Amino acid sequence: MSEVKHISEEALERYAMQALPRLQIRPLEQHILNCPECRVRQQAANEYVAAMKWASTKIRERQVW
Repeated sequence: MSEVKHISEEALERYAMQALPRLQIRPLEQHILNCPECRVRQQAANEYVAAMKWASTKIRERQVW
């Protein structure tokens, strides 16, 4: 029986930031479609990246140049 290889946290975060190399996107998406565990982890990465973008915007809005 073979062990399932899950997607790394780095790859999930880079995908959420749209910074994953093009050649890695399709295999990652196919894996996420078939792996409930990685799908949940990807959703968490998406939420994390969205929160960081929101926080960054708020910080920039408060800066005085």
